[in-house]
Amino acid sequence: MQTTNVQVNSLFGNDVQYIIPLFQRHYVWGEAEQWIPLWKDINEKACHRLYESQRDQSSHFTGAIVIQQKQTNVDEVQKYEIIDGQQRLTTFQIVLCAIRDVCNSCGFERIGAESARYILNQGTLLDDPDNEKYKLIPTEFDRASFISLTDGRVDDSSGQIRLTYNYFVTV
Repeated sequence: MQTTNVQVNSLFGNDVQYIIPLFQRHYVWGEAEQWIPLWKDINEKACHRLYESQRDQSSHFTGAIVIQQKQTNVDEVQKYEIIDGQQRLTTFQIVLCAIRDVCNSCGFERIGAESARYILNQGTLLDDPDNEKYKLIPTEFDRASFISLTDGRVDDSSGQIRLTYNYFVTV
């Protein structure tokens, strides 16, 4: 196994798809143990970058992510199965959706569009655009709520995906 330090934009910056296998648990992260510490870390690093001229020193270790590349055809988006780190990757995607939507509602459409680039694949060679356009494919349990969220649709679901989004939209 090869370990590498990777930034979030490296994970989601290209046309790629991460698939959470059926045997993984559904999304369960919660406010006290995961969301609050994550938001505190994001806020702290953003302040370092914006106000303290520490642009090169603002990295943060968020934990291990283990992925396995899946075989794909040349006309397909590169796919990876998530072995470990599905909770973190799902949360990062939800945070990016919240950033996109807050920016768009506040008149910062350019930043909203930039955030969307890390949520949805934009490539023209997408074999199945209804499936391959998503950077993350959760388990079946979370899929409908997650797809609705990434597509920018408001639904009335009350699952953990929507609760997470509601938290990050309001902080």
